[in-house]
Amino acid sequence: MTNGITISLEALVKCRVLAKSIKLHSVKRTSGEYAGIMHSPFRGRGVDFAEVRAYQAGDDIRLMDWRVTARTGKPHTKVFQEERERPVVIITDLRASMRFGTRRQFKSVLAAKASAILAWAGAQQGNRVGSVIIGDESCEVFVPKATERGVLPQLKAIAERASAQTQVKEDDRLVEGLTRASRLCHAGALVFILSDFQGYDKAAQQALAQLASRQQVIGLWVSDPLERELNANYQYAFTDKAGTHTVTVNGASRKDKKRYHEQFATFHASVSQTLKGMNVPLFDLTTEKDCAEQLSQCFTHRERAYVL
Repeated sequence: MTNGITISLEALVKCRVLAKSIKLHSVKRTSGEYAGIMHSPFRGRGVDFAEVRAYQAGDDIRLMDWRVTARTGKPHTKVFQEERERPVVIITDLRASMRFGTRRQFKSVLAAKASAILAWAGAQQGNRVGSVIIGDESCEVFVPKATERGVLPQLKAIAERASAQTQVKEDDRLVEGLTRASRLCHAGALVFILSDFQGYDKAAQQALAQLASRQQVIGLWVSDPLERELNANYQYAFTDKAGTHTVTVNGASRKDKKRYHEQFATFHASVSQTLKGMNVPLFDLTTEKDCAEQLSQCFTHRERAYVL
């Protein structure tokens, strides 16, 4: 299960029920080249039969519906609705900075839950689902697969990474994860990145820009209330995963609190602005709130804004 610090495969499997309320793709028709389970307005000889209509000059005679033609005495042709595949790829950041939380759960646990919900939603809606899991020591990649059974190995890896105790490496894996996602995805994939964006430097920005140039990317910023704002004149007790070591830190003054809040706000605004320039919407997830409810609100907002 989950204690807010670690999470089990069983808990991620149970997220399958929560995924039913998430609609990954817009229900509106797309006028662009990317579709998924959405139906494209482009007419062609695809896999989805659309309708039978009266023959018009220029129609392919091979698509004539001879039964309807014989019954009505007038030529009719079959029309097909083109459907294009749209894989879903989920980038889950589970580096050391994500193993932190002061409300309800660690950021890593929240990211794991959100990834599971998105993965189940993708599979349930007929898409192939793949993953890039970013850890401190390496990145694990799962090629998109078409069945719900293909989601299980991905969730198992996420649960293990989210609960692992590893020594922090100096090498940052964010750039590697974004780069490997670019290689994994074919043009037109729907990509989610769940991260606290620590280490989002120029190299990471370039890697994300390359990814966003060929895919539809949606960012989900995972944060904890303490990262956004400190309580003045307050004491904070920090403990390790095992609970064997505890450190107490005195709270900040009002002046320091203001400076701390401004630093986070500036960083958040900077990342948000660069993502906006790539046409990448950014939504916030916080450890103090329920994961499924937050995702539902994000997709409701996205649907109203008609991002896709």
